[in-house]
Amino acid sequence: MTYKNKSVISKKRSSECLSFFTTQSTCIEKSDDPSITETLVKSSNNTIDYLSKLQQINYAKNQGFIGSFKLIWILCVEYFKSNGYYHKNCKNIRKLKLPIYRLGYIVILLIASSTLSYLFSRMLIQFWRALEQKNKEDFQRAVVLYMLVLIANALIHVIKIDILSRLQADLRMWITEKFLDQYYFDNTCYQFAIKKTLDNPDQRIGEDVALFASYLLHLICRSIDNFFDFLVHSVVLYKINISLFIVSLLYSAIGTYISVKLGSDIILAKVEERNIESNFRHSIVRVRENAENVAMYGGWDYELSYHKDILLKITNALVNRRKLETKQGFFNITFQFLIKIVPIVVISPDYFSGAITMGEINQASSASRNIIDDVSILVNTFGEISTIFSSVNRISHFISLLAKEYVDTVSAKIGESIIKETEDKEINLSVLQIEDKFYNLLEKSVDKFLFKYPENILLNSVRKPYFVIVKQNDGSKHIGISGRIRSLIWDKDYLKVDNIDLYTPDFSRQVFSGVSFCINPGEKILISGDSGVGKSSLFRAINGIWFNGSGSIYKPPSHKILFVPQKPYCTIAALRDQLLYPLKVDSFLYNNTFRNINDIDSYLVDILDKVGLSYIKSRIQDTDGNFLDVVKDWSITLSLGEQQRLAFARILIFTPSICLLDEATSALDVGTEAKLYNLLYKRPDLTYISISHRPTIQKYHKKELIMKNNCGVHLEYITQ
Repeated sequence: MTYKNKSVISKKRSSECLSFFTTQSTCIEKSDDPSITETLVKSSNNTIDYLSKLQQINYAKNQGFIGSFKLIWILCVEYFKSNGYYHKNCKNIRKLKLPIYRLGYIVILLIASSTLSYLFSRMLIQFWRALEQKNKEDFQRAVVLYMLVLIANALIHVIKIDILSRLQADLRMWITEKFLDQYYFDNTCYQFAIKKTLDNPDQRIGEDVALFASYLLHLICRSIDNFFDFLVHSVVLYKINISLFIVSLLYSAIGTYISVKLGSDIILAKVEERNIESNFRHSIVRVRENAENVAMYGGWDYELSYHKDILLKITNALVNRRKLETKQGFFNITFQFLIKIVPIVVISPDYFSGAITMGEINQASSASRNIIDDVSILVNTFGEISTIFSSVNRISHFISLLAKEYVDTVSAKIGESIIKETEDKEINLSVLQIEDKFYNLLEKSVDKFLFKYPENILLNSVRKPYFVIVKQNDGSKHIGISGRIRSLIWDKDYLKVDNIDLYTPDFSRQVFSGVSFCINPGEKILISGDSGVGKSSLFRAINGIWFNGSGSIYKPPSHKILFVPQKPYCTIAALRDQLLYPLKVDSFLYNNTFRNINDIDSYLVDILDKVGLSYIKSRIQDTDGNFLDVVKDWSITLSLGEQQRLAFARILIFTPSICLLDEATSALDVGTEAKLYNLLYKRPDLTYISISHRPTIQKYHKKELIMKNNCGVHLEYITQ
């Protein structure tokens, strides 16, 4: 597969997107008025947010019934081929508990249930014949047989529900785990957050997947049950009256067609309603998380007004859906009532002519109703179907976005490996030759995406051309990745930034251009510059989470670099886990020389004392005396200043080669700040780079990296 053979549609869409973003960026750059700049940036962000929501609605419309059904089919086939969730890691799997076998049990039970339904149909004739002939013994025998069949059918139903419930839980866990694995794959979660391409992923993973798994298996079982039931009653009805059999099929087909025509808009209405509902819940959670800030501003009236506006949108969406469901409901009720009379009307001439008995009328009427119910599954279960398809649309949209992020990430890794190989071996390849090799490797990699997704769509989502010739400051040329900063890992403990231009993740504006510098091991660097010049963005680029642009960053492996933000991240866990984050205790024990967890605890207590947090022990003392085991929400338990000291404790624990400090002492007093920086300053092998507007920390740095708008950067020594 070559670059020339790729679809031009993706190229056209990419150029349109870049044109839009470039226009936004140009407007921002040309404006000298800060207020206008701020307005344009907000306008750009609002436009992107609006486009993401519009994209989802359009996706649901374009997906349609066929697209949704394809996704359901792919997921079902993939699941029933697998070992399921509970048994995937078992070496000795009991085959009888695998998903496909459990589905087989359900099918056997449904066949048994249909057989009992046939027996019931036969008993119905005996029942009415005994009544007509006033034969008490035959009537009593028919009642006893009916009760036995009823008990057997109840047992079958209970067993079927038990197996189905287990299968539903397993399917939900299986799909959810796939979503979580792909969602947390290589910063995908972060890319969704900053690009705003996906709203409320938590609801999609938690609620939509649960609804999908529950309704899907229920509908599958009902469809299988209807199929066998249809076969049984077709034989019965065909023998009694073929005309009634044909009328039943036609009646079902007409009802299904009308139901689909009336109900297609209901699915879209449910998709829109679920989006608004999820936004409503998310906004309430956001206010709860920022309750103190809202209270300080006195912004409750604003928040109340905002949520009332969303509530009005929910009401309008609900009214719109109810209007559509009223039409659907009127048709369904009419359809169900006519089922009771149509079979009798069609077969009544045979009864009046004496060709059939009253028992056969009841049998034929019952068989006809069952056939109509079996074939008209869309009419009878449209509420469930509309729910599952609205969830499928949201899940499918989620998968498509996950696929795009996966391809972006994998493409960069493959591209970088190819470039590195050509550089290391001094292979002289043209850009087109590299493109060919790139797409061949990419085709193999897309198969590793956890969800089955059309390969051609994945490949066409890659920007084209992917490789470009890059000219360096010294005049030399090398091959780079189009629109992406190269992040190169080497075994040296110093940091080199080579001529990088950085754009925001959505390409809406350029943050800075032409930035180059080199920081040697053990240097203490202070970054200064006006607000908004791109100091924190530079840290994001070094970390590799912002990569849109050009240029190269050379750095040590990720475990040798530690980023300390202004507001450290605190999990809901034990204090020990908090200090060792993102490692778990077992991993930390394995990677260090500690003999057991007691040695680790002693080490952590000593670190807490060094950063001035030893008093926490008296505040949160546990009943067994080990305060490191206490589980709390530390983002609430600790003040911001205490959280910043905890972040410095992590530096001492992990002993990185390079530390990036972004306003890491902003909530601390000068004395505590001095104490913490002294701990770092005394380590000659530690390189740290600080962003701060406080003049008090200048003495803990040897050089200053000054950043200015559109003027690049320059390093100069700090005179103490």
